[in-house]
Amino acid sequence: MDLKPHRTRTISLFIIVLTISSLLIGMEAVRDDDFLHYESAKYSTISQNILRSGDGLNLRDRRTPFEGDHPPLVFWVNAVFIDLLGETVFAAVLFSVICAVLTCAAVFIAGCILENDIVGFFASTGLLLTRYVVRVARFNTVDIPLMFFVTASVLFLLLALKRDKIFYILFGIMSGLAVLTKGVAGILPLGIGVLAVIYQGRIKDLFHPSFILGIAGAVFIPAMWLYLKGIECPLGAGAVINRYFDFVSGHFNGYGGQVPSRMRIFTQVFEICFIIAPGFIIGVSYVVRDQFRGIKKEGMVMVFWAIMFLAPVLAAAWRRGMYLLPIYPALALLFGIGLFRILPEARRILAVSIMIAFFAGNISAPFLFPHWEHKRLRDVIFKNTYYPGARKAVELIFKKYPAGIRFIAYLPGSAEKDEFVYMFSSQYKIDILTRPDELREILAGGGAVLVYIFKDEYSRLGPEIHKNSKIVYAYEDKLLVTNIMKMTPVFGKVD
Repeated sequence: MDLKPHRTRTISLFIIVLTISSLLIGMEAVRDDDFLHYESAKYSTISQNILRSGDGLNLRDRRTPFEGDHPPLVFWVNAVFIDLLGETVFAAVLFSVICAVLTCAAVFIAGCILENDIVGFFASTGLLLTRYVVRVARFNTVDIPLMFFVTASVLFLLLALKRDKIFYILFGIMSGLAVLTKGVAGILPLGIGVLAVIYQGRIKDLFHPSFILGIAGAVFIPAMWLYLKGIECPLGAGAVINRYFDFVSGHFNGYGGQVPSRMRIFTQVFEICFIIAPGFIIGVSYVVRDQFRGIKKEGMVMVFWAIMFLAPVLAAAWRRGMYLLPIYPALALLFGIGLFRILPEARRILAVSIMIAFFAGNISAPFLFPHWEHKRLRDVIFKNTYYPGARKAVELIFKKYPAGIRFIAYLPGSAEKDEFVYMFSSQYKIDILTRPDELREILAGGGAVLVYIFKDEYSRLGPEIHKNSKIVYAYEDKLLVTNIMKMTPVFGKVD
């Protein structure tokens, strides 16, 4: 990689990539159409529990252990952001947004290593053209951070193959962080590295001190976490490993229910990447052709990358589209190579200009036509939604009636269970009910209760319950109901 002839152009394109990706992904994140999607509130609750308990080693989902489902790195970072910025949607998704932007930056640099800055620009903007990365980055997931650490790992692998073997150390460290993000999936970059080294006939690299140190770093990072858990509780590390084994086994054995077919997962790649699909197919053909000509063997790393992550998803009995996120940077890089190769040299800068104009239009449209993107950050952070207002109302109620009120959430089949707990359980013990007969029995009983319930669910309870209960807080279709008839209602927004 020799950037000296176009150093100014390369720096300019890199700044443009950072600007476009930051604005596009950031603006999408603050829209917050569906914060509950992809278990965002559940994961935020786990981070919140770290702050409540001061314990970052033992993860808690609500008030129960969350060991083994996912390693802790994402929850640790989210806890820091929630602590600094408060309980807001923006704080909860900020790490995901940062990782998505950094992935675009890493893809640009990887494109420069493979070919040049034009390929890097095409590849990084191609990743944004899928829209999938932009859309999922607005949720608090472990998959976007995994995608970044996998991309960073492959980036350092390319640097080790093309520049200096010392980068094998960083390749291993990034793989270790990927493991600490999503467990066994983070091991796959190591497989990519071993395949690439063997394919290039550089077997001696496997025994190079830098490569060995890199593998040691990949093992040390998650092992240190397990070691610290083992110090605190001798059974802690073993319990986590066993539960994670069960978690992974469940994916391969199937949990039951409806899951996408193997063909559906395969076609989903092309549906998500339909804009760049022709380009990455062309890129694959050029990369494979180069192998037969004995040139640019590093391009095959992208093919290994895609196969390494696609194969386990196709083999598993339980499959989700988000599991494919780590392969999209590889496809974007192949798209960059393909587009660069088919465009005549005189047209490449023109294509770059057209793509810059396209993304500039996407970014400016909400400001030129505000009704397209009517939501503002202050409209979607939690302080202006139902939950903080209701929590303030609950604080007033519990302050006035401190003795023995039972707090209940009636959520039969509701997707809001996790978000509800995220907003309330830092201060209150909550019982979640899903059966109407249980709720009727509790409201009709002698104990004082405060119930979170949807308006339509409350209406179904019948006039007898309505006669012996009272609405004390209402916001849109959500209510707080009590059987303490003397309790003072607080309606609407609570300042």
